[in-house]
Amino acid sequence: MQVVERWAAAWKSGDPTVIASYMTDDVQFRLDPAQPLQHGRERLVKIVGSFIKAIQSLNVTRLYAVGGETDTLVLAERVDRFVGYSPLVQVASVFRVKDGKIEEWYDAPLPKDRPPPPSGATINGK
Repeated sequence: MQVVERWAAAWKSGDPTVIASYMTDDVQFRLDPAQPLQHGRERLVKIVGSFIKAIQSLNVTRLYAVGGETDTLVLAERVDRFVGYSPLVQVASVFRVKDGKIEEWYDAPLPKDRPPPPSGATINGK
């Protein structure tokens, strides 16, 4: 879970190379279920770099992990805020972490009629 927490905090840097540093070289990712599967850290830097300035904030509200130290599946619930777009966007993320690096990352928006997370929600409710 720690690598996903650090990855989420890295978005504040505004630097896609910092975000990608938490990924394996051959990371697989999909930022939207309607998009094709993407591959590679270089591709991730390019895609994230194309929209990172539009992200005002990315906040993980819940994290769940299953697995061990060498291979872990992490489920995350996030609330993203975009510049010039007032509604919050709730996102479910799935990460596969292997040997301390994210090797898979998949996002899916949560339904818009879903109630927002409680005010002040933080990772694991702490």
